[in-house]
Amino acid sequence: MIALSVHACFEGIALGLQSSMLSTLNIVLAVIIHKGAASSALGISLVKTFPDDFSLVRKLVLVFSLATPLGVVIGI
Repeated sequence: MIALSVHACFEGIALGLQSSMLSTLNIVLAVIIHKGAASSALGISLVKTFPDDFSLVRKLVLVFSLATPLGVVIGI
């Protein structure tokens, strides 16, 4: 969870540092594709780890989903 969130934050930083529209669109496309796979893996792992605590799973997924926008803000 922590590693994936840090990784997502760095993706956001890379996105926020782009200076041209073409580079930005390329990174956005890569992040969208990559984030889908990473979030699926994380979701499955969290549900297996915490099968009876969906509230915690939702909170952890929220933290993961906010990591990329936080990175974009840092990068800008």
